[in-house]
Amino acid sequence: MFVDASSSVSGLPIGELVDAIAEESGQIAAAQCRMLAKLAELDAREDAAFAWDCKSAAHWLSGRCGYDMAASWEMVRVARRLRSLPAITEAFGTGQLNYHAVKALAHLRHDLEVGLEAQSPVGDRCTARMFPPKRGPSWRGWAWPTGPTRRPAA
Repeated sequence: MFVDASSSVSGLPIGELVDAIAEESGQIAAAQCRMLAKLAELDAREDAAFAWDCKSAAHWLSGRCGYDMAASWEMVRVARRLRSLPAITEAFGTGQLNYHAVKALAHLRHDLEVGLEAQSPVGDRCTARMFPPKRGPSWRGWAWPTGPTRRPAA
C-alpha cells in the first residue's frame, strides 16, 4: 500500500534532492510574489470596478482561485503593503523569503508605522517587544542581552 521508505521516486542522490527541493521552494515564492503584485494592481485599478459580480479583489480571488475568504483578504492586505516595501518585495521575488515570512514582516512594518504615527498602545507594545529595555540582573534574574543570570544571594 505504501511506497517503501528506502526506495527513491526521483532517483536523485540525497544532496541533489534537498537542493532541488530548496530551489523549487524559491521558485514557488517568486511566483507567489508575481501573483501578489498582479493582485495589488487588480485591487488598485479603477477600471476593474468588479463588474463580474464581485465586491472586491478578495472576493474575486476566492471565487476564481479557490482560496477561502480569510486567506483572500490576507493576501490582498499583504499585496497592498508590498507596494511600499521594495526591499522585502525584492527578496520575496528572488525566492529568499517565503510568503509566511513576508506576511509577518508586512504586518510588523504596518503595525509599527501605525503605532508610531498615532502613538497608540499597539505601536508601544510592538516596539516594547522588539526593543525591550536593558535592565540589570536585579530585574527578575534577566540581564539583557546575555540571558538569564543568577540572582545575588541575599
